[in-house]
Amino acid sequence: MSRNEPHSVLITPLGGLGEIGKNLTVIEWENNAVIIDAGFKFPDADLPGIDKVIPDLSYLDTISKKIRAVLLTHGHADHIGGLRYVLEKVKVPVYGTELTIGLADEVLPGSVRPVDFRTVQFGKHYFIAGVRTEFIRVNHSIPDGAAIALHFPAGIVLHTGDFKIDLNPIDGNPMDLQRFGDLGLKGILCLMADSTNADEPGYTASESTVGRTFEQLYKFAPGRIVVATFATNIHRLQQIVDTTAKFGRKLIIDGKSIVDTIKVAQRLGYFNMQDSMVITPEQANKMPPDKVAIVTTGTQGEPMSGMTKIANATHPKIHIQKTDTVLISADPIPGNESLVSRTVSGLLKLGANVYYRNVDGVHVSGHASQEEMKIVLALARPKYFIPLHGEYKQLWFHAKIAENIGINKENIFICDNGDQIQLSEKVGKIVKKVPAGAVYIDGSSVGDIGTVVLKERSKLARDGFMTISVAVSKDTREILAGPDITSQGFIYMKESAETIEVVKQAVINIVKNWKSESSSTSELKRQIREKLSDVLLETTRRRPMILPTVLQI
Repeated sequence: MSRNEPHSVLITPLGGLGEIGKNLTVIEWENNAVIIDAGFKFPDADLPGIDKVIPDLSYLDTISKKIRAVLLTHGHADHIGGLRYVLEKVKVPVYGTELTIGLADEVLPGSVRPVDFRTVQFGKHYFIAGVRTEFIRVNHSIPDGAAIALHFPAGIVLHTGDFKIDLNPIDGNPMDLQRFGDLGLKGILCLMADSTNADEPGYTASESTVGRTFEQLYKFAPGRIVVATFATNIHRLQQIVDTTAKFGRKLIIDGKSIVDTIKVAQRLGYFNMQDSMVITPEQANKMPPDKVAIVTTGTQGEPMSGMTKIANATHPKIHIQKTDTVLISADPIPGNESLVSRTVSGLLKLGANVYYRNVDGVHVSGHASQEEMKIVLALARPKYFIPLHGEYKQLWFHAKIAENIGINKENIFICDNGDQIQLSEKVGKIVKKVPAGAVYIDGSSVGDIGTVVLKERSKLARDGFMTISVAVSKDTREILAGPDITSQGFIYMKESAETIEVVKQAVINIVKNWKSESSSTSELKRQIREKLSDVLLETTRRRPMILPTVLQI
C-alpha cells in the first residue's frame, strides 16, 4: 500500500507525545492536509533563558501546498500558543469555536495578520477541503472545548482534544456523549484521545467541587485570600470571582495574562464579573484584610509569575501578611514539582496558610481519568486508537485501557512525535519518521538556540565565568601588561587573593612556554582555557567558563 493510496489517511503527531505540551497533529489525505492544534510548552529548568518550546515545524515546509486549514480544539496555550509560528509558514484559515478563536486572536502578533479566522458552532457540519468536519462539545477547564471529527472516505477520524466528563459543569453544558455514540455506530476509523490522567483510577471530580471548597475557605479565612491559577482556566477564574462577590470581598487581579483572558471572555459572553468589584493593591491597603481577595498566576513556580514573586518577597505591590490564606489552584506539570515546592516553602516562611494539593480540594483536573476514558472508548468503538497528550507512562496506560475495552492490540499505536501512521479500512501501520524535535524560542529568536548555547548557559549559571586579559609584544612575545583577572558568579574577588595569584602565575607560565613556540595567539588562548580549567578544578573544585583575551602590541 503506497502512501498515496486512495482512501487512506496519514496521521503525524509533531508534538504532545511523551510530553505535556506543544500539541500539534497533522492529518493528510489525497492532496490535502489539516493541522489540529498548534501549541507550545513552557521550558524545563534545564533550559535557562528559553521563553517557550514549540514543535519542529520543518515537516510543514515539505507539505505546505497541501495544508488547507488549522483546526483548534480549545484556547489553552499548549494548543494555540504556537499558532503564530505555523501561520508564518502557511497562510490558511483557522477554525475554532467562538472563545477559542477569541483567545487565539488575542495572542497573535501583527506580523501574521490578517488571519482568516472562521468561527464554528457545535452541532453544525463544515466542509474543509471537501471533507465533512464537525466540532463536538467536550468538558475541560475552559469553555468551548471541542473534539473534532473528520469524515473521510476511509472512515471517521475523531480527535478528542482535552476532555473530561463533567456531569455538573460550571457553564451548564455537558459533554456531548450522545454524538460520540452516534459516530461510534457509524464506524470510527481512528480515535485520538487525551491521555493526561490515564494513570489515575476512577473519575475526575467535577469542577464545581472546587467552588464549594473555595466557599469554605473564604468563610473561615481571617485575612486576605490569595489564589493562583492558570490564566486561561476560565471556569476556575469564574468561581474565584463568584466566591469573592458572595463573601463581600473586592478583588485584585494581578497579571496581564489573566486580565487579557477575562477581557476576551467577558466580551464574548463567557465570563461574568462586575467591574466595581475590581480594585488596585493601593486601594486594598486601605481596606480590612478580610474584605480583600487576590488572583494571580504562578501555579507552576514560574520565576517571573505573580505568586513566585510574592513567595520570594520581590513583588512590588503585594506582600504576604500573617493572616493570609493562599490557594495554589493547580497541579504541578511534570518537571515543575521542585519549583512549586519552592514557592510553597517561601509562602509558609512568610507566615501564610497555604493550600496546594488535590486533597485540600483547591484543584481538580480538567482531564479525564480512567473510567471516563473507558466510556469514550466504549462509545466510539474505533478500529484504530492513538493515545495523545501525555508522557510515555500515560500513553501506555491509555493503550492498556483501550486493549481491555476490546480494541485489537495490533491496532493501538503508542507513538513518538514524528511517527507517521497510515490508516485504511484494511491496514494500519507506522510508515515513516519525520523530523519532530523541539524548537526553542528565546525572545525574538526562533530555533537559533541549540544544545551548545544551552550547555554554556547552564555552565555559567552553575560555575560562573572568569576573564583573563593579557597584552604581549608582537616582536618578543613578552608580557607587556596583565594578566588582569575579573570574575562573575565564580569567586568574590576581594576575598580570593590567593586564587587570583595562582591564576596570574599560571597565565605567566603559559605565556612563557608559548614564547618558545611558533603558534598563533589563537593557540595561546586555547592553552589558557584548557590549562586554567585544570588549575581551577584542582584549587576550587569548580570549572568556570574561561574567557581569555590576548592583545598583541
